[in-house]
Amino acid sequence: MSKSNSSEIWTYFTLCDAERAKCKLCNNEYSRKGRTTTTMRNHLKAMHKTEFPELEKCEKRKHDASKTLELASSSHQSTKSDMKQISLQECVDKTKQWDNKSLKSLAVDNSISEMVPLEDLPFSFVESVGFVRLMKHLCPSYNLKSRQYFTSFICDKLYEEFERKMIVLKAEVFNESRHTGENIAYKLEDILSLWEIPKEKVKCVVRDAGANMKKGVNLLNVKHIDCASHKIQNVLKEGMKAQDTVVAAITKCKKMATHFHHSTTAQDELVNIQKRLNQKPLKIIQECATRWNSTFYMLECILQVKESLCLYASTNNKIPQLTSEEWMIIEKLIGLLRPFEEVTKELSAADVSISSVIPLIATLEKIVNDLDSSNEHIGDTIIVLKDELVRKFSERVIQHILDLLGDSQTDVSSNSRCPNAKRVRLNETEDSETHKSVSLKETMNLLMDTSDSEEEDDMPLLTFQNPVHLLIRKTVTKYSAEKRVANDVDPLTWWKVTKERYGLLFPVVRHYLFTPPTSVPSERMFSGAGLLYTPH
Repeated sequence: MSKSNSSEIWTYFTLCDAERAKCKLCNNEYSRKGRTTTTMRNHLKAMHKTEFPELEKCEKRKHDASKTLELASSSHQSTKSDMKQISLQECVDKTKQWDNKSLKSLAVDNSISEMVPLEDLPFSFVESVGFVRLMKHLCPSYNLKSRQYFTSFICDKLYEEFERKMIVLKAEVFNESRHTGENIAYKLEDILSLWEIPKEKVKCVVRDAGANMKKGVNLLNVKHIDCASHKIQNVLKEGMKAQDTVVAAITKCKKMATHFHHSTTAQDELVNIQKRLNQKPLKIIQECATRWNSTFYMLECILQVKESLCLYASTNNKIPQLTSEEWMIIEKLIGLLRPFEEVTKELSAADVSISSVIPLIATLEKIVNDLDSSNEHIGDTIIVLKDELVRKFSERVIQHILDLLGDSQTDVSSNSRCPNAKRVRLNETEDSETHKSVSLKETMNLLMDTSDSEEEDDMPLLTFQNPVHLLIRKTVTKYSAEKRVANDVDPLTWWKVTKERYGLLFPVVRHYLFTPPTSVPSERMFSGAGLLYTPH
């Protein structure tokens, strides 16, 4: 077929002359002025509707075949143009091993280090036969490192921002087994085994004061410490039952909260009373034994709706009436409990570390000690709170926190003052004639400023004969002379900036500051899991 008759339309037409063509299907002749095939296609589409789709299919196949041929020809030309003889230097570079500190090598190190945690792979994966063969094939110039290298790279370099990470390894269900110390130890050991975490890597376990939890972590043979918030709540429990008048007032408030919690009709009536008094509608908060500071929140809420409750009680005998003395007790209890609530919230924050425990507890002791224990309404409660704070957060407990630093191979304690000396100085502030109600932060700033100004170094450097001890002492002295950071600043933020200056102390700091002061993250997870999981 000639080039002019290469179109698939000529399957259905024959050429009569230069300007006419005859249809093979109906034998009619049609003009093809300009030697185009438009008239013939229109005729086939209008008069022969069965054959026209076949024409379109044939044209599409021909078009696709032409495209494929063009691509193949273009690729062949490109390959020919790219083919050239490489230089001797290029040949040497292809077979030469990269230096471990080169940018290319470090880029591959970084990519592998990101892959391991992102895909939840064990560190041993980098030494597996399949991965080694793959890297040899893909990047023969790269020198694959050992698992120890990547462990260090990931922990020390990839995450060099020195931030606290929070990860849930496993949530374990006890099912029918009892919550004994032995079972708890077995569950914890099972989790460590699952993640291939040696016990030596477990720096500290934060637990509540339960005897079974203490026994469990002791059997596991790891360092552990009390949850600071749990201990504060235990102090409050003892204080709230120390005085009969306080117990009576709190009991009446509990009955009020229970009444409104169980009756929507009572809630609606109370809301209507608040609206008539032009007050913002508030619901009574119910005390919960497992909810921290719930007694404080209940009393605070009841005092806020005092007028509405009095009106409700005057027409309804289902809730107890509070006397004027009991209202006075509630008001004083709220002032007494507020610092405890503030400390609990501070210790429960996501960015707080165990370094906050000692100054916060010292501040709390200072506030409670300044209260008037001769007060007839809550005097006995104040005395018990003072005693319980000393008993629960004694020097032995504070020393327990400081013992987390006990892995240091160099013992400088014998060359320095008592580790609790600073805590003692925190309490040695100037006595004022009248202690007015101040906030927790104001009191803490006062204590910290006082201890900072009285910081002295009474151990001459000449007494240190060992050069290592001398270097440590100089570093600690230089660190002690630093201006104390504000209380609302995360200590990790300060160490990010100054870790190069105090590199000798940095390993100890990492060991110490990563420990949270409370078990709040686990408690929150436990509460959330209770909404999703039920054994029934």
